[in-house]
Amino acid sequence: MATQSGVSVTASATGLLLYAGSGQVTQLAWWDRTGKQLSKIGEPIDGIVMFRLSPDGRQIAIQRATAEVHDLWLLDSDRGIVSRFTADRTLTTQPVWSPDGRTMVFTHLGSSTLFRKPTNGIGSEQVAFQRAMNNALPLDWSPDGRWLLTRETNPDTKYDI
Repeated sequence: MATQSGVSVTASATGLLLYAGSGQVTQLAWWDRTGKQLSKIGEPIDGIVMFRLSPDGRQIAIQRATAEVHDLWLLDSDRGIVSRFTADRTLTTQPVWSPDGRTMVFTHLGSSTLFRKPTNGIGSEQVAFQRAMNNALPLDWSPDGRWLLTRETNPDTKYDI
């Protein structure tokens, strides 16, 4: 997933591309390698800040930030149905799918705690681990499920991976 000047892009293992502008009302859509739009996904959604495609390409984790909402949502890419994944008073961000797609790791902006929650929505978030540094952001999960890549902010060294 990449974000540049308000544009987010993520690709599936099959080569399909998911592309959208961010910040206002956004229509997610599938695109092929030639730049041809294949289909739209669901209805337009307001306040998309970022999104991540699940490993099987069937769900999309969406971070929304509007005046009322600062949470993660799941979009079923086949049916176009959106469901709320987190409900918290803080800004929930940086969704990262486990390799099998059954768990998601995320954080609350400004926190040094990473949380995990089953992607079926059953159960509440649990602390995955706590880091000493502030602003720990999950970035990726290794294919074997053993390692989580994070970026952390340190006043002396700036951004650490």
